[in-house]
Amino acid sequence: MLYRAIFVLVLLSVTPLSSMAGTYSRSATRISLRCDENRTCRRVSVRSPDGTMQLRRDFARGSESHLSTPEMTLLTPKGTWDLNIPFWVDVDVLWSPDSQFIALSGNPNGYTNGIVVFRVSDSGPVEIDAAREPFEDMLRRFPPCRAKNAEADLCKQIPEHEDYLNFAAVDWSGDHTLVVMGEVPPDGQYGGILGQVMGYEVDIPSGRIERTTTAREFKARWQHSMPWRFHIPESPEWQQ
Repeated sequence: MLYRAIFVLVLLSVTPLSSMAGTYSRSATRISLRCDENRTCRRVSVRSPDGTMQLRRDFARGSESHLSTPEMTLLTPKGTWDLNIPFWVDVDVLWSPDSQFIALSGNPNGYTNGIVVFRVSDSGPVEIDAAREPFEDMLRRFPPCRAKNAEADLCKQIPEHEDYLNFAAVDWSGDHTLVVMGEVPPDGQYGGILGQVMGYEVDIPSGRIERTTTAREFKARWQHSMPWRFHIPESPEWQQ
């Protein structure tokens, strides 16, 4: 399916270039979290809209292994803090318009991706679970154990693991409203619900869903914010 092709291309397009246009959002800046063993990868920073803060990526090279480990640091007038992010190959950095929040979207492989959102406080970054309500909503709309040809063992595990579904930050519809795309990964083990998509506008920091959109509605409202051509998935297939 096209969705698989999109996310495979996301993985393959990670190049030695350190930062570039966003993968999931036209308004984001993509930063590579890879550094070749024989290269010296320069520091990259993404400044907040108000210019007072920055998210910085460095690499720490091990003395014995010579492997370069990415380090993400938040610098504000109040201090400097390390950010713990998942094991991704690259990350989209999307600041909120008022510079109070940072939405990070990334992918560990060619067909899965997730989001991490932080509130910038005087005492440091505070992580916000912006995907929890969208995750629960998608499970209600696309119950994995009812999907045609879904793997039985997998479908029983999905309700306990938020990272089984894909989420990405596409835009901000206001200072504190994050536009999130939710997707069932385009993998055959999900059977008749693979590739299904929903859109959400999520209040930050509460995590409450303010608006839910179908794939068709999401395309109509937010195609201008996405750096790829969004395709509406086929209808899900259910067990008889």
